[in-house]
Amino acid sequence: GTYELEGKNTAFVFDMKKNYDEETMRTLDTLSSIQRDLVGFYPHNGQLLIVEERDSNVLASPNTEFPIPVPLFVPANPDWFYFTHEYGHHFHGGNTRLTQMLKDFYGESIPSLIAYTAMEQAVSNPTKYGIPKSKLESILGNLNSKKNDFLKDLSVYEEQGSTFVNLEGPPKSYDPNNVYNGIMLRIREQYGMESVRRFFEIFQPTESLDDSLLAEIQPKSQNQKHTMFVAAWSVAANADLRPLFYKWNYPIDEAYYSLVHPKLSKMIK
Repeated sequence: GTYELEGKNTAFVFDMKKNYDEETMRTLDTLSSIQRDLVGFYPHNGQLLIVEERDSNVLASPNTEFPIPVPLFVPANPDWFYFTHEYGHHFHGGNTRLTQMLKDFYGESIPSLIAYTAMEQAVSNPTKYGIPKSKLESILGNLNSKKNDFLKDLSVYEEQGSTFVNLEGPPKSYDPNNVYNGIMLRIREQYGMESVRRFFEIFQPTESLDDSLLAEIQPKSQNQKHTMFVAAWSVAANADLRPLFYKWNYPIDEAYYSLVHPKLSKMIK
């Protein structure tokens, strides 16, 4: 189709100039570039992600392109996190190893991790990334609001006794995905940005896992999927994080952890 604006990674197919100026669109494209660098690949063999106006409940598209749905009501200042989170779904869903090892587990929280980490990098070094001063304040405000939501819900989860089964049950007084993101934020605060890079390095999709290795380590239960998550973050942080996750009452399968942890360690270059 005819694009309103075509960037390095994304293209905009409707008249966003009704709501967004060119600087906004280029900033959104820059954020997707930062995500690409963070995760280590670009989805869909580098084809453009298409930002198009459509019913925000529709995430799939019958066409061959890869759309980011935009709510029909488009605010004057975009919800930067909304866009980067939707971009994050493409990075998450297009990641071969991540899909092989976790399937749809953490299918909302890992895209959020990709989103807010990219936003943090953008605001921490706006000159490097060419983020216009006019956009900086709204990106930072949006980012801080989301991080506060994550950490607030993790605190509520902890205050209510860290009942892990509640994270997989009906909605409670906290959003489970926010709790998972609060956990990842806590780890990142303690072990630094390098832990996030290493986490994604484990799952980089440059090649599929060998069939025999995949058969050996692929999770076969819900608890093993959660244990895979704990083991991956332990490798990423270069520390045994089981005591931390036990405080959150994670259902860790110790035998499975012992199996997968050394295998994941070998995936770090």
